[in-house]
Amino acid sequence: MKATLLFRKPPPGADFRIRSVEDLINQSEIKYGTINHGVIVRAFRQTNDTALKIMWRKMQGFDPSAFTRTNQQGIDRVRDEKYAFVLPHTTGEYMTLLPPCDLITVDRFLLNRGYAIAVQKDSELLAQINFALGILRNINTLDDLYRKWWRDGSRCDGSGSPGKAYSAYSSSTGTCSLLKPCVADFVASSTITLLLLHLLWN
Repeated sequence: MKATLLFRKPPPGADFRIRSVEDLINQSEIKYGTINHGVIVRAFRQTNDTALKIMWRKMQGFDPSAFTRTNQQGIDRVRDEKYAFVLPHTTGEYMTLLPPCDLITVDRFLLNRGYAIAVQKDSELLAQINFALGILRNINTLDDLYRKWWRDGSRCDGSGSPGKAYSAYSSSTGTCSLLKPCVADFVASSTITLLLLHLLWN
């Protein structure tokens, strides 16, 4: 899992100028932030990457605050303001696949983490689950699941609403609920768990 930047989709025919964290921190029109607690904030505080340290310092200095209490607040600000939201790339990419199809993600950075299945200490299941996960990884089942639920499962046709809040473009020629940002993580975890149960007990 990495972090990504969530933006409002640019208007048709526009050239989106921000392609990376470096592009973002070198402009002043679009503010950016993240949820005010959790793994992304901890990673920003601990990073030794120069660009990310600059990004973190600027986020702390924005007024009004660039931080949000929830992912949904961040997504709402992306839609309503000149604002980019930092969130896990799995959640961000999933949000771009949902109506009203008006969001895009840019870059992957900061985090280098995976998901895990917890068992009791010294449980006999540990070796079996690791073995089953290894099989799923080797036969590309995990990649297939990602494509199925994220890429192939898109409910967007590429004609989403253009971003009304930004002018950081140059011309070259359904509402989400509070719980939806968490759906991507839940789908991945529950799907893999069901597959593991199938491999272990059938």
